Amino acid sequence: MGKIHVTQLNKMIEITNKESLREFLRRKYGLLFLHSPWSRYCRESKELVENIETHFQASQQDVHFYFGVFEEDLVYLAAEVCALGVPDISFKGDGCLAFFKEGKYIGQIRSVIAEGDGLVFKKISEFYEQV
Repeated sequence: MGKIHVTQLNKMIEITNKESLREFLRRKYGLLFLHSPWSRYCRESKELVENIETHFQASQQDVHFYFGVFEEDLVYLAAEVCALGVPDISFKGDGCLAFFKEGKYIGQIRSVIAEGDGLVFKKISEFYEQV
């Protein structure tokens, strides 16, 4: 696997509209953190994912980290994400990290903070064999 040029370190990209969701789905490997700022578990999970993201970017792996707050005026995007196969239970504030490969949903970690960084890192590596 070739190296990629990293322009941002530790900066998950926020999905705020249909175009940014389409951009995410065009990535070969993508991680989508389902963020609920009102949830302490989500805030702690997001911090943990950002730390893991730093490692992947520093090692120049081709995995892209995104997040979305699919609430209030962005609920319509939650419906689109569910239509891709992400279970609706994933939007309950537990700090879910959904895995995508070439725009297709392939699995998730329901609660990042409950798993811990070592296990999350291992699961990301297992989902994306090249990582």
